[in-house]
Amino acid sequence: MYRSKPALAYAAGYRLIQAITDIANKTDDWASLVTTAQQIETSCSQELSEVTEKHGFQSLYDCMVESDLFEWQTGNGDGVDNMYYRLKQS
Repeated sequence: MYRSKPALAYAAGYRLIQAITDIANKTDDWASLVTTAQQIETSCSQELSEVTEKHGFQSLYDCMVESDLFEWQTGNGDGVDNMYYRLKQS
């Protein structure tokens, strides 16, 4: 079955966001961005590559921010090692 590149990028983006939200749902509160990135690299590296190539994101973090599905919190210190996220609370 043929799918256009935009359709493939959309499907890859959906699988990627679904994997990220699944990881977030497994935690009681805030999920570590570093831990999530490691898990995504293992389980969804092709999807991440497709999404970053199609939409020009530089990182998983950029993709997650653009989705507007998550709240962000920083821990002590600087950099992504101290970034945590969770699904936005309604």
